[in-house]
Amino acid sequence: MKNIFLLYIPPSNHEAMVHYEDTIRKKVTPDRIYRFVDQNLRRQLDSVFDGRQIAVWGSRDSPANRAKFERMVPGDEILIVEGDTIKLLGKIAATTVNRDLSRELWQNLQGNIVDGWDLVYFIANPVEINLPFKEFCRLLNYADNYQLRGFSIVGPDK
Repeated sequence: MKNIFLLYIPPSNHEAMVHYEDTIRKKVTPDRIYRFVDQNLRRQLDSVFDGRQIAVWGSRDSPANRAKFERMVPGDEILIVEGDTIKLLGKIAATTVNRDLSRELWQNLQGNIVDGWDLVYFIANPVEINLPFKEFCRLLNYADNYQLRGFSIVGPDK
């Protein structure tokens, strides 16, 4: 059974919105990524993306995020939610825990050094869908007042 991951980006988080534009909407050239990954991951990415630009995102390496991230496998679905709208649907192509790649892709816009987004996932077939999150909640029988936060996974009962 495939997992469905939800990633919430608050519209007020300017840094996340800039990085979303840079690494999801515009995507990243393979050479920017390949300098920081081993040959096995490079081959895996090549087999999926065939030299095309790659949509990539990362999450903070907290215990809660790590537990979800470790369940993520190629073929799982990911939905990126901005505010009250699901903006993007994609499939997980590969994952890596990679501090150097995180620093390359998501430099802190404030100038101060903080923890990076080291739990990195590569997204195949990203499609912008602009679906109201309320519709998703209704389909999966979530409560009307369900508040999505951060990085989460849809329960297997849903």
